[in-house]
This record gives sequence, C-alpha cells and structure tokens, in this order.
Amino acid sequence: MGYFHSSLDISNFSERADGYYKALRANGISTSHPYVHPVSPTSDEGYRDMLRLLESKAPIADAYFADNDIIAAAAMRALRENGYRIPEDVSIIGFDDVPMCDMMVPPLSTMKVRKRELGATAVQRLLDRVADPKRECLKMCMATKLVKRQSVSRRKAFWMRLSSSACLKNHFRKPGTRSLRKAFLRHALYGSLTFLF
Repeated sequence: MGYFHSSLDISNFSERADGYYKALRANGISTSHPYVHPVSPTSDEGYRDMLRLLESKAPIADAYFADNDIIAAAAMRALRENGYRIPEDVSIIGFDDVPMCDMMVPPLSTMKVRKRELGATAVQRLLDRVADPKRECLKMCMATKLVKRQSVSRRKAFWMRLSSSACLKNHFRKPGTRSLRKAFLRHALYGSLTFLF
C-alpha cells in the first residue's frame, strides 16, 4: 500500500500521513519502504511531480491512497501516460469527493467529506463557546462516506471496506494485509475531520 503525500505542509495532510505510519506499525509492517511519494496538491505541479517520479524509475506499488482528489487525478494522468492501467495495474483512492471525480477516467473512488455539516457544526460550537466561555471543550468527529467508483480493482477492493466513521477506535487483528489496509484507511482519515472547541 503506497501513499501519495502532499509536498506542502498542511495540517490535515500531516494527520493523514501520521495515520498511514501508525497503521503500518500497528500491523508490524516496516515504515521503511519506497512507496511514499511527495506530490504537489495542485493539478499541474502534481502532474509534473508524478512524471519526474516515473522518469526516476522509482518502484510503484499496486495501490495508493492520495491526500486529496487533485493529487489522485494528477497521479492517474501521469500513470496512464506511462503505460499503467488503472485499476488493473495500480489502484488509487482519493479524498474529498470533488465534482470532477465522476468525470475522471476511470471515475475516482474517494472519501466524501460532508463539508456543509462539518462547517455548520463547527460554527455552532464556536457560538456556544462565545455565549459561555467556561463551557467545557469537546472533541467531535464527523463521519465520512466511502464512494466506490472504478479506480480500484475488484482484486484489490477489499482494502476499501472500512467503516464510514473516521473516529472509531481500532482493534487490530494479528498482522496481515487485510487488517493492514482496513486499519490504514481508518488511521489516515482520523483527525482530518475532527475539531476542538
């Protein structure tokens, strides 16, 4: 399981990176592997980063999680232009469920963020704190939704079977690929939809 990690230091992306490594360690998998690639979170720069990666002949994993859908789209474009089939050779899942996901070739599997509900809840919590500054802080999590499309092959699809909640406590089974992939996504998503007031 590889990771297209944002080359820009953004807090949500850093939390997803932390989740990626936590899942590997929790399953007894070495974090020293060649499948984590920094990619710009913008479409043009991300595409150029991917072309440079492919030109360097770096090893490519058979499945990747991308920090967001833009990185995933840039990776898919560069991979296809270099002869990789998606999802037959490389499966990719993004994060955000932006409108262009349905228009990609193939359509991108991703995690849908309920941004409207997230924003409304955050504003309400802020208003509650303004009204009562002594109110206790609460850490809240918003659920995400896995949107299954065609960028992950059936052969590799089991690693996408995860809870729609990003804040469930994880209980890992003994080390194994199946538990690793489920655990990785849960860890990678945790924190990206949490806020504290």
